[in-house]
Amino acid sequence: MNRVSTELIKDEQKFKDLRSEWGGLLKKSFTDSIFLTWEWLYSWWLAYSNEKDLNIICVRSEKNELIGIAPLFIHRAQYYRVPVVELGFLGDKASDRQDFIVDKMHPEVYEVLIGQILKARNWDIARLEQVPEWSALSSHEQFTKAYESEIASSLPFVNIASDWETYLKGLPKKFRKDLRNKYNILKREGEWNFEYFTNSEDLEIELEKIFQLEMDSKKMGAGYALFADIRAQDFHKMFSKYCLENGWLNISYLTLNGNPISYLIGYRYNNKYLAYNIAYVPEYYRASPGKLLLHETIKHCFENNLQEFDFLRGETYIKNLWSENIRTNYRIVLFNRGLKAKLLKAFVFSIRPIIKNQLSHGCLRCLLNRKS
Repeated sequence: MNRVSTELIKDEQKFKDLRSEWGGLLKKSFTDSIFLTWEWLYSWWLAYSNEKDLNIICVRSEKNELIGIAPLFIHRAQYYRVPVVELGFLGDKASDRQDFIVDKMHPEVYEVLIGQILKARNWDIARLEQVPEWSALSSHEQFTKAYESEIASSLPFVNIASDWETYLKGLPKKFRKDLRNKYNILKREGEWNFEYFTNSEDLEIELEKIFQLEMDSKKMGAGYALFADIRAQDFHKMFSKYCLENGWLNISYLTLNGNPISYLIGYRYNNKYLAYNIAYVPEYYRASPGKLLLHETIKHCFENNLQEFDFLRGETYIKNLWSENIRTNYRIVLFNRGLKAKLLKAFVFSIRPIIKNQLSHGCLRCLLNRKS
């Protein structure tokens, strides 16, 4: 391996100053994702940095060229109700894919970054969420000896390899019939339109419209409305401004009589559409406005020659109606060399599965006994 140097970035200003180099490296990396852009992660940091410390590891070549980044932070957390110092990815919970950023010409940098993490003593556990199945972190020998992994999420996607009519005919007949029925229900309510928004001088107004739609949706009552958290609103306000600079922002609306009844906020990156968050007004649930909006947006992607429509995290029967293609993300958990970490590892990945297995068998026996 050629001589390299490492630097630990803990200062926000230094993080800010990395923007240009970060973007250049990402384009040359194995995992060029919008969720690893400087714009996404810096916006996330400004919104969610409370009680967290930056822990970004940078690797530079002999010529001082940035060739690797581990975008991490450290904070105090609880792991199975045990207080721990946790190392995690910047963008935690908001990002749908997370990874190290490594120049394709320098794959050995993975080993450098992994080595820097494993020799550090300032954390108890490292919980690396949403690592894509193709990431070197899932197979690197130096890492696999130290971590435990489990499936974190599934990501359905539509591969746009044909024209719209051919794709549409390939969908199940029952599903196509249901879509026609939903459109007919919507037509009886009034005049509907599909609106596609990629640029606006009135970004704040558009975002407030989206936030209000989210608050009015059933997601709010169910307790999982994304924008119920003011930090999520702040994050998306900041990131959306960067999106306009780069041409990434793509927002779809389904309107009825001129009023939006459903929205889908997504991003166009590397000629792929990333469907990030959707909600609809429950008053029109019989017309399934969310389902119709997805349908119109996928059609728009076909007509504009994109390569892919990515549903991102959350495998549901609704998403699977459009495609059977699914990718997998993993959760990688490392335990440091302290006694607390060793005990946690033994409990979570050795003792806990045995207890769960015994309980499930016990419940099954109870059911069988009741029926006999």
